[in-house]
This record gives sequence, C-alpha cells and structure tokens, in this order.
Amino acid sequence: MNRKILFISATLGGGGAERVMSYVLNSVANDTNYKAVLLLLKNSDRNYIDTLSDKIDIVRLNLKGRIRNHIFRIIAEIIRQRPQICFVGLDSFNRWFAPFIPLLNLFGIKVIARETNVLSMHYGNNKYLKVYYKYFYNLYDSIIAQSKDMAEDLQFNWHIRKDKISLIHNPIDIGKIEISGKEQPSNHFDNTKFNFIAVGRLSKQKGFDTLIERLSNFDTTNIKLYIVGDGNERDILESLIAKYKLQNTVFLLGYQANPYKYIKMADAFILSSRYEGFPNVLLEACCLGKPIFCNSCKGGINEIVTDLNGMTADFNSQDDFNEKLKVFLSTEFDGDKISNDIKQRYCLDNIMPAYSEVFYSLQ
Repeated sequence: MNRKILFISATLGGGGAERVMSYVLNSVANDTNYKAVLLLLKNSDRNYIDTLSDKIDIVRLNLKGRIRNHIFRIIAEIIRQRPQICFVGLDSFNRWFAPFIPLLNLFGIKVIARETNVLSMHYGNNKYLKVYYKYFYNLYDSIIAQSKDMAEDLQFNWHIRKDKISLIHNPIDIGKIEISGKEQPSNHFDNTKFNFIAVGRLSKQKGFDTLIERLSNFDTTNIKLYIVGDGNERDILESLIAKYKLQNTVFLLGYQANPYKYIKMADAFILSSRYEGFPNVLLEACCLGKPIFCNSCKGGINEIVTDLNGMTADFNSQDDFNEKLKVFLSTEFDGDKISNDIKQRYCLDNIMPAYSEVFYSLQ
C-alpha cells in the first residue's frame, strides 16, 4: 500500500513557496511508493492548481479569516486523512502548528516543516519566541531549510537540533520558465533604456521602498525599473515615486500571472529584499539568461550570486549602491553562460531527490 503524504497550503498560489510546494507535490505524485494529497485551506483565483498532476487528490476546507483560528479544524482533518507524513510550509503557521505534533504522532503521523525565512531577520531577537521555538519547533520530525543562512540561523540562534535540519535549495522548472518566457507581454519596455525588472509582493520585506529611494539619488537618465507584483505597500510606493519625481522611471505593473515574459524582455533583474528564504525569482531570472543585481541580504544570496551571473551591493548604503550599480551597468554578462550555470545547479532533477531522501528517512 502506498504511503500517503498530506501537503498543507493556504492557497497554493502567488509566491515562490507555493511554487516549490507544487513542484514537490508533482514529484511525489510520480513516485509509485507514495500517494500525494493536498489540503487546501483557502480559496484563491491566483494559484498553481492547474499545474498539478491529476494523480493528486485535493481536499478544500474553504476557511475564512486567519488560518490559525481554525487550527483545531485543520488538525481534525489531518487525523481524518490519516497520512503517514504531513508536510507543512506556511511560514508563521508552522509555529502555531508545532504544539500539536505529539498528538499527530500518536496516530502514526510524521510531520515535516519547510521553513520559508531566516527567522532572526523575520522576527528579530525575540527572547520569548526563541524559547517557544526551542521547545516546540524541535517537535517536528524534520525541518527543511532552503539556504545555509537559514539552516545556521535555525541551529545557532533558535536552538533547533542539527539532526532535525535538512538543507534543500529551491528548484526551478526549466521547461515551464522557458515556455512562459516566450509569451509576448502587454506592456513593452523602452528599448532605448536599460530596463530593470523586479518581481515580488509589495511588502516591507521586499525593500522596494529602499530601492526607489536609492534610485532617486542615482542618475536614472538611461534606466527604467518595472516592478511586477501587488501588496499592501502599493500606495506607499506610489507616493514615493511621486515624491522623488520618478513617474517616468519606475513603473508598478501589478500582479501578473506570467511574470517570466516580463523578465525575458528586461535587460537585468534587481532584488532589493531586506531578507529572503531562498529567492526562486533569482533562479528564474538567471534561467532566462538575465544578470542579477541584489541587495546583500540574508537568505541564500551568497549561494546564488557569482561573478558569472551578477553582483551584490549594500542597499542600505547610497554610496555602495551607486558604486556597485555603475560597475554592474558597465559589465558585459554572457546570458547563455548564466542560464546554463543556473540550470545545472537548480534543475528539478537535481533537487527533488533530496526531498525523497527526507520522506524515506521518516519511514
């Protein structure tokens, strides 16, 4: 009898964490030793459901409001499903979920958490939270970290046992990215300028406010910046664009179901995040042959960026930003070499076996 793995996701849509979840789901669905089931907590039009294998069963709870307020209903459904393994990767929900792991273990259910952020950057130095994590997070049977920064932070700052942590980088679906990149976008960039593209939620974490401020003190005569994404900071960013008179330089394109066609059209990708987990979008941009200019933040940037594919700078320093961006703009990058390098390092075939090892280790 196939072992059942129950994956829990809020909407399976809109971000890199959900995209990785869809990759793992499809990988498990193709493994004859396992049965993949997705427990979808909320409804959303923006999701990757149509990319999933038809071998995957989907259970919908249609929850309203905050997910943590429905924790007992979620636990009851997990017990009803009786999987051998439960896979959770919902950021803060991982924390709320942790105290119930001993109950699930009584029913023979092993629980895996996929961490999505460098916790010290996400929560700061919260002593009470660190005590909570030390006790409850260690109840997980396995914890997947996306980057070395994340794994080291979990172990040394949050006191998670080393033997609980598995380092697995995010993969990319090369075929899907390349096909999606061939579509023609509705907005066309100015070919007389150097076009930067940025993709991400319009949130504090992504640092678009800092990026706009830095550009306001840089000669942008020959630069355009296009930002793909939506979020609760849109009004703030629009105000900053107006304040610094960058209406002809910075453009907010909103949510796009297919961001790859915009990345493909750009000259380079820029990432301004204050912190990351392991940014899929950098891998995807490189897959399309685009050089990357990044804030030197925590979260795998030092593992992704090389002399071959881009540069990092301290976006908190106007001087360092200006100096490094000038060098970046004057550097000739080889798009084919960028693409081939990232495909070799992060293709699905190279990454997915690591997930299988974690699943098999819990038998």
